[in-house]
Amino acid sequence: MKRLHVVRIIIFLFLIILLNNNSFAQNKVLAFCLGQRVCAGVDICEILSNSAIIYDKIDYCTPVNTETAALIRNNDYKIIFCDHPPQKVNPKLFKEFVFNGGVLVIFHNVWIKCSVNINRIVPYLLYTSEGGADELKVNPKHPLFRNLEEMDYIDCCCDFRYFSRVGNEWTNIVDEKIVEASYGKGHIIALAIDASDSAYTEDANCTIFYDNLIDYAFRKANLSQYD
Repeated sequence: MKRLHVVRIIIFLFLIILLNNNSFAQNKVLAFCLGQRVCAGVDICEILSNSAIIYDKIDYCTPVNTETAALIRNNDYKIIFCDHPPQKVNPKLFKEFVFNGGVLVIFHNVWIKCSVNINRIVPYLLYTSEGGADELKVNPKHPLFRNLEEMDYIDCCCDFRYFSRVGNEWTNIVDEKIVEASYGKGHIIALAIDASDSAYTEDANCTIFYDNLIDYAFRKANLSQYD
């Protein structure tokens, strides 16, 4: 009886520890959310929630300090979505995450000042400039544009941006507005566009595009959206 009592106590303590750590234990996705609407659009957290993705959230303006770094390093995150590059960054943190097998998706690089931040957190040269069309062409050969025709286009809010300085390590997906690269065991997808104004509202192509982007990130991380 005494042995059975001890076993019950151990199980009870284990369950308490499991429950106390549950909020940042099971999720595989971390999102740096902007916390405000850009061009009356939606942010990445709203897009993830709309796709029924379970994720942990850090506010965009939160400094990537020791505590935040420990959160990322000590949890088994597979994907990090950045709704704009974080303002106060530890440059090594995101590079280390990708190098060790993580997938980094950087959204909505609509401000020129973001170029400095994005170039710090990625391992290869990447700068943004003004110019270019405010519509995104479709590259039907890439999974990001699955179920879209070559003649389709995506209306991009707050655009007129493109990646003007791109290191040779990047692969241009379309019009220097979306690029990707592998680094170590991981992968990076960077977007110099903001299509969220119409996503899930008026433009069906934007909805398809964002659904494809999330699916592509999960595939690169060898995850299922339904795990």
